[in-house]
Amino acid sequence: MTSNKWERSTFQLPHYIYDRCFYGKDAASIQNKKAVQKLKIQQNVSFLGYGFPDKWKQYKTLKTDPFIYQYLPETEYFHHPDQVYTFLQSYEECILKPIHGSSGKGVLVIKKEKETLFLYFFIGANQRIVRLKHFNQLKPFLAKRQVDSYILQRLLPLKDKQQRPFDLRILFQKNEFGQWIMQGKGIRIGQKHTYVSNLSKGGSVVSLEQWEKDIPRQRLNHIYNQIEQLAHHLPQKIEKNFAPLFELGVDIGIDLQNETIWILDINSKPGRNVVLKTDPARKTVLYEAPVRYARYLQHSLQTGVEINDLSN
Repeated sequence: MTSNKWERSTFQLPHYIYDRCFYGKDAASIQNKKAVQKLKIQQNVSFLGYGFPDKWKQYKTLKTDPFIYQYLPETEYFHHPDQVYTFLQSYEECILKPIHGSSGKGVLVIKKEKETLFLYFFIGANQRIVRLKHFNQLKPFLAKRQVDSYILQRLLPLKDKQQRPFDLRILFQKNEFGQWIMQGKGIRIGQKHTYVSNLSKGGSVVSLEQWEKDIPRQRLNHIYNQIEQLAHHLPQKIEKNFAPLFELGVDIGIDLQNETIWILDINSKPGRNVVLKTDPARKTVLYEAPVRYARYLQHSLQTGVEINDLSN
């Protein structure tokens, strides 16, 4: 008879673990992360995915691949305000992103208009704008970024005609044959005159079909050809450089004016809201995928033969 309540008990470790936890800087996160790291080195336990390093380590590794490098924005590790000054002299706009950040938290956009600086950042779900007359006034805002570890990038022109930031989220997972497949994709659109499209910052989700209505077909074809090529090669190339993975969320920026695409972020623990909002019928498939992949791993372990070898 069930009590319909959580009960404390002791169980044997499972053979497969699907880690969807996010670890912060608080004491509990630090303790839990250490426990997970110990589990990852045990021979009788396998994780479906072993996670990613921070954004800067990702960039340093991925830029060595010529195919991926062409889609990576110019990136530096931020360690001194003079870097921002140099960027602003060259581009007049730049963006700082925390190397451990997600959901648009901690992002700082800096724009230079003549001798005036404008800072754009979010507090909660609301964007704030600060105007500064001198570069020296910017240094207190940059001090925190030096302590917390940030990357510095050129601010790319990734807005639509309504001046809304947008990007394409693609969700990849491995199927029951251990093969990478695209589970879904959708467009995230941020609020007008902001610089992030994350749902937690007021962004919304639309399907590609809805988004592309006002864009010339010839321009779309050129952009989609690039996206298709990137989506076909990216998961395999990423996994060659990092520990085994089960799923990936890839955020792709689209420069409509120049018809180019950029890799904005890669997440090994991606959210599923974009897919569920654009294609709700895939809900069961997404939630069953971890179990199906675990069965594939178990079959490979028992037989020494990968299932995808049998499926060809």
